[in-house]
Amino acid sequence: MKEFFAKKPLSGKVNTLTIITNSLAMMLVLGAIFGLSLYHYKNKGLSESSVLAKIATNSLGRSLPPADRDEGDLALSEVFAYLEPDIGVQLFVDNELRGQFMNHEETNPIRLPMTNDSLDEVDEFDGWTTHVAVPFVFTSDRTTKGTISVFQNVQDAQIKAATTTAIFAVIASVSVILALLAGHRLQRFISEPLLLLAEATDKIANEKNFSMRVYSPSKDEIGMLYQGFNRMLEEVEHRDDMIRKTNEQLEDRVKARTSELEQAQAETESINNQLLEANEKLKVSIEEAKQLAVEAQAASKAKSEFLAAMSHEIRTPMNGVIGFTNLFLDSNLDETQRDYANTIKSSGESLLVIINDILDFSKIEAGKFFLDSTPFDMSATCSEVVELLSEQANAKNLELKLFYEPDARKHLVGNPGRTKQVLINLLSNAIKFTESGFIHVRVEKSAVDNHPDGLKISVTDTGIGIPSDKQNLLFEKFSQTDASTTRKYGGTGLGLAICKELVSLMNGKIGFKSKEGNGSVFWFSLPAWEFASDLSKSATEPNRLAQEGAGKFDLDQMEPLPTGFSVLLVEDITVNQKLAAKILSRMGCHVDLAINGKEAVSMARKQTYDIIFMDCQMPEMDGYEATRRIRDFESDNKVPENERVPIIAITANAMRGDREKCLEEGMNDYIAKPIDAGQVGQLIDKWRHKPNSTT
Repeated sequence: MKEFFAKKPLSGKVNTLTIITNSLAMMLVLGAIFGLSLYHYKNKGLSESSVLAKIATNSLGRSLPPADRDEGDLALSEVFAYLEPDIGVQLFVDNELRGQFMNHEETNPIRLPMTNDSLDEVDEFDGWTTHVAVPFVFTSDRTTKGTISVFQNVQDAQIKAATTTAIFAVIASVSVILALLAGHRLQRFISEPLLLLAEATDKIANEKNFSMRVYSPSKDEIGMLYQGFNRMLEEVEHRDDMIRKTNEQLEDRVKARTSELEQAQAETESINNQLLEANEKLKVSIEEAKQLAVEAQAASKAKSEFLAAMSHEIRTPMNGVIGFTNLFLDSNLDETQRDYANTIKSSGESLLVIINDILDFSKIEAGKFFLDSTPFDMSATCSEVVELLSEQANAKNLELKLFYEPDARKHLVGNPGRTKQVLINLLSNAIKFTESGFIHVRVEKSAVDNHPDGLKISVTDTGIGIPSDKQNLLFEKFSQTDASTTRKYGGTGLGLAICKELVSLMNGKIGFKSKEGNGSVFWFSLPAWEFASDLSKSATEPNRLAQEGAGKFDLDQMEPLPTGFSVLLVEDITVNQKLAAKILSRMGCHVDLAINGKEAVSMARKQTYDIIFMDCQMPEMDGYEATRRIRDFESDNKVPENERVPIIAITANAMRGDREKCLEEGMNDYIAKPIDAGQVGQLIDKWRHKPNSTT
């Protein structure tokens, strides 16, 4: 089609498009005319049948009911004998056929029923046959009921509709031909100016005479095209004139400076050599810059992959250390053993805090750290942190109190997890560096960056304070006030640096006041983030995304599992297998073990499990692929959504997007290592009664 139009002249294109569009329009109109005509003639036949039926009821109703079939046939023939063909009439008296009249052509036979199934009035089509039934009462006795059924063949409606359409087709064809003739005459007003312009363009190109001009009598778009073409010629002519004058000037200068150029020829060659050398160096520099850019991208990707690998490789053994320590503490221990176990647990949790700090800081430096926002209760968040650390404060006989000012906002939108992380860090430092006295947490209203309803959260302690000459190092990476502080109190020097970055990511500020020997006041302020308008349920039903799993799940209050509650544990690391299996067995679960995704798919196809705990990173087949295949198997077997097995992801990754990826692959929920019995119990309790739907 494109080649066809490309080879045709402009007039041919216009004529072709006119013929195509007019033909399509004519076909659509003729189709509509045929359909409307057919509809009209069919309904006309139905109306005629209705009139005939009513005429027959008026005629027969005033006489006596026919005694038999012959008398009824005679009565109907007297009424309908004068009618055109294709009519069939039946007379029913008390639902008994008493008369029948047929007047139709053999080419269009009408099939009449022998019974009357309804005493009601009927007005309907049966293919190409209209059926009208009109009930009536014989006036001679007022008790005998009759029904006249008229059947009429309306197949001739097609012929009539086709005839009407043919007439309109002739009219439309004549109209299209006239339109084409008129269009052919009128198109010259468009094509002739364009052809003249094309001829002028060819002539100017051949003769190289840019002083020529073209003129159009019209002032429409074609006239504008002529004007633009003339302006282009003027620009070309002006350019040629400038080039000619410049050439003349150059010739004069060449003649005047020939001797100077001969003397400077050696110097020019030297400069040219230098330029060539500089150009080569520039090319080398460009190639080096490209290579550095590629290496930088590769380094950034390698750093992201390293963070994910570090998160997985470090958290996996930590899962075993902390998990088995918790199981060990749940067993019967003497006082010394319990003290040793608590020390191991405390050390493991401290190491996990350091690992998290390093990973967080690495993610911040790599630009891979992002914050999500969700509605949460700030007062509840602060209370949870104070309650969480109250045991540490009580162990040192410190007074730990929270003061939440009445005018300070409580319900807002932000990142509760990272807000809690900053507050825990500041409060933990206060407890660490305070030997006696008190620690007060105060939340008050404060203007922050033109936000009058911002919040200022301060932590005041009576600790050792900070020397003035060390205060400028406080928020630096891996910095402590001095080496003795690290030896006595521990720490990596990353906590406050991470707090500073987190507060900055939340568009807030952080600072402190301190005097050596007189304690410190650390504070951070947050602007008025889009405060939630209605969180009236937060006191009894905290936002799930912000606070789900924030507290410890009470296993003692968990409803006992039914006998034979089956769990498929998919895990390739032996330590993690033992830990998870032990936790699940203690809850009364029957545990089957698969060491990779391939085994999990095979086992899930053979047996229906109540829940599946699926590790994400495994050899042969990872958890994502295994989940997809299990879901495909359920879909192929048409397992209803509410009967599909819940699949819980277990992963040691702590990077952004891990949870979302698990849910996108068909998993129902997500648990990060290191796991504990409370987390596992909470998930089992959550999914044991719920229909399968990703959260």
